[in-house]
Amino acid sequence: MLKGRILTERHKADSALVELHEALRLATSKRPAEARPAILVVSGRAIFTQGRAAGAFDTTHLAMREAMALKQHKVAAEAIQNLGNFHYFSASPDSAKHWYKESISFSRQHNLRMVTPLMNLAIVYDVNGEAGSALKYYLKALSATDTANFQHRKERAKVIHNLGSFYEERGDMAMAMAYYTDALELFTQLEDIKAISIVRLNIALLLQNRGENRQAIDLLHRAMLEKAIHGDPYLLNHARLNKAKSYY
Repeated sequence: MLKGRILTERHKADSALVELHEALRLATSKRPAEARPAILVVSGRAIFTQGRAAGAFDTTHLAMREAMALKQHKVAAEAIQNLGNFHYFSASPDSAKHWYKESISFSRQHNLRMVTPLMNLAIVYDVNGEAGSALKYYLKALSATDTANFQHRKERAKVIHNLGSFYEERGDMAMAMAYYTDALELFTQLEDIKAISIVRLNIALLLQNRGENRQAIDLLHRAMLEKAIHGDPYLLNHARLNKAKSYY
């Protein structure tokens, strides 16, 4: 099943489903119940990646029901979270909100981590222009992180970065810079090179907007030197364009 999960994350949905169907067949013949929900969760994501939303919803609902019946709470929470994701990417914000709230409630009930559904709910409100609710859930997500734990620090860095974007979009450049700077420090500690490059780009654009072009050019140049950014043509071209703008 691990191979199927990796292929799904790489958006190679057709190959992923071949592996997952075989895993599901083996699970059904050898361990009829225990292995199925986790396989169905990954299958749902692969099916959604193929553009078959209805099938993805059906598969993920089945995964959720089977996981709940088996008291596999983490798997059930992942399925609920994915339902929110599918609705979000299907441009159904109200349904996305519903499932993210369900995920938060279920996770709280079973003492599971809630940072991701809290942050995703904040993003839906943010995209919809509901600033008050967005900020409320971003701050709840932030308070749910723990800097002593490595994985939690990654989550915290993402929330802080999103808060930077939140304030930037609303014209509060001082708050945006403060959050981006904190995010850059955390991503640097975590050695997340791609995230470092993205935050540097965001900080450079803020500096550019303030007329601090020399500093902006330096940051954009550093971002362009990162290997991670060369794997993403959009980010690389974005950096090049804004570096050029900074010279004028």
